[in-house]
Amino acid sequence: MAQKQSDARTDALSADMKTLQERFDKLSDKLNDTQREVVQLRAELSGQGARLSDTNGRIGDVNIWLTIFAVIVALAAIFGLWQASRRAADEARHWLKKNGVDLLNELKDDLAKHKAATAKAAEDTQNHFATLVAGVIDKSKPLNEAEQAELRDAEVEVKDRPESRYTAQDWNIRAHAAYADKKLADAALYLGKVAESPDASAVDIALALHNTGVVLGEMGRFDEAVAVYDEVVRRFGAASEPAFRELVAEALGNRAWVSYQKGDDAALLADSERALKISPQAAVSLCNRAFALHLLGRSRAEVMAAYGLAWLAVNDKARWHDVAIKDLREHPRNRPGAEPVPADLIAAVAALAEKKE
Repeated sequence: MAQKQSDARTDALSADMKTLQERFDKLSDKLNDTQREVVQLRAELSGQGARLSDTNGRIGDVNIWLTIFAVIVALAAIFGLWQASRRAADEARHWLKKNGVDLLNELKDDLAKHKAATAKAAEDTQNHFATLVAGVIDKSKPLNEAEQAELRDAEVEVKDRPESRYTAQDWNIRAHAAYADKKLADAALYLGKVAESPDASAVDIALALHNTGVVLGEMGRFDEAVAVYDEVVRRFGAASEPAFRELVAEALGNRAWVSYQKGDDAALLADSERALKISPQAAVSLCNRAFALHLLGRSRAEVMAAYGLAWLAVNDKARWHDVAIKDLREHPRNRPGAEPVPADLIAAVAALAEKKE
């Protein structure tokens, strides 16, 4: 019984071993197949590497040729530009050779015109400023805003220098600036400095004295004003130069008006007539002469004849009001206590400007 059981187990073990052997054989076959596939894949990879290397080589060759092509294109472009610039330069040289002289002459003409225009503008500016600070002071013609700004700027520049280095022109600037600011005492002081300046010309001195008289008259210092006008007439009355003759006529006319303010109508007439001998068409002196005739009691016909001559010199309605009508209307204010000028005389004088010429 025991023997049978032992044989049965032996048969079972043999069967198991056989089964394992079969399975082992199958695994060995698969392993061999896998090894062959690995060898084959290695071969294929090696081929792919060779092809890739060949491709890389070809790509490198292409890059080299592209680089060479780009260099060739660049060189061609540079050569083309050089050729174009050379042609342009040749054409420019040819044009300049043909037109250069004319062009140069045109440039010279333009430069000369520009220089002339610049010089003219500078001269006009200088002349305007010279008139502004070295002209006759006239309270009836106040400076406009632009002129006042110009004068202030010039004064600021002058003030930066010590007074010991001032010229006559510098003192004139200070004087006119002070007058524009209604600082009459300062203006009179600075005008005196003009006359004392070592570089002052005779015309500068005559003008400074005249303007000093104007300022003193505006301040009501009539005797001093008359004394200054006397000096102008004494020093320059015999001069023949137009600049001096004009200033002397102005000084006589202003002295005549100071005499009017002082109540001396005979002196008003005398100086007005002396001024007219030098400057026969001086509108202010013509009006003052006519006014003096009225104040001295001359006939209405003589007075109107004198005003008629004055109107011919003025011939401007707005200015006629300033130099003739205004003085007649303001007579009581200019000379306190005086009788007003008759209204019919004022109307007759005003009517002169209404007549057709």
